[in-house]
Amino acid sequence: MTVEVDRIAQRIANSRHTDGYKLWRTQKDLDTELYQLASARQPIPLELARMRAIISKARAIRNSAAYRPIEEIHANRACVLIGGFDPYDFVNHYRALGGRREATKLGGAVIVRAWNEDTPEAASLWNETMARLNIRRRREVATCLLERGRL
Repeated sequence: MTVEVDRIAQRIANSRHTDGYKLWRTQKDLDTELYQLASARQPIPLELARMRAIISKARAIRNSAAYRPIEEIHANRACVLIGGFDPYDFVNHYRALGGRREATKLGGAVIVRAWNEDTPEAASLWNETMARLNIRRRREVATCLLERGRL
């Protein structure tokens, strides 16, 4: 069964129809469903636990340093990734620390602007993290901020 979970997770992670946000949202929805069942002392269906394992493994594959999207493999471009970086988790943590940056779509690009001052903790996290990210990861963070909207 573990081999099958690994195979399915690999296919999901490499699918061009899934992105980091979809995997993150699916995992959060599954976690909520499992929590509600456990709180109600209901039996947890095996399929639900199996799906949680698959999505969790797919997220780990997507966030690993070895992952390269199909488009990049075909384009034969080098890719510098930070192992385990999830832009949605970063944005959540940044917002929880009092981060106030906002993203807007200007033409075809997503621009991140700081209209209001961040808390010192959020500013430190933003500056340290963004300095280490490549351009692709910075765009992902900007897209996450755009999707999450304003505070």
